Amino acid sequence: MGNPTVTPLAEQWHDGGFLVSQANGHRSVDQAVLAAGAKVYAGTIVGKITASGKYVQCVSTASDGSQVPAGILFGTKDATLADKPCVVVRRDCEVNTTELIWDASFNAGAITTGLATLAGLGIIGR
Repeated sequence: MGNPTVTPLAEQWHDGGFLVSQANGHRSVDQAVLAAGAKVYAGTIVGKITASGKYVQCVSTASDGSQVPAGILFGTKDATLADKPCVVVRRDCEVNTTELIWDASFNAGAITTGLATLAGLGIIGR
């Protein structure tokens, strides 16, 4: 067998690119609000702030409820200056774990625990 005759496809980072499969319709996702404060990229693990119900990047050292993985941000959002509507993958799907973005506060053990938490929501890592 010789050299490939076609250039290999290099998929660029895009909204939902981490998804392997999801439920029919919109069952896997919810409309949500991303709290102001940062630009957050597609595939980022998010937590839900208990008091406001808004989502932020999940940080293991937080103490406002957002330290618990609650889903994965579907698309990149720049909420640097204001809250932004967003879509959060919350259930019934398979994801490519190599394309998920975890905050630096998560070490390998915490990521394993976080993946188990997501599995409890029906988000299965592959």
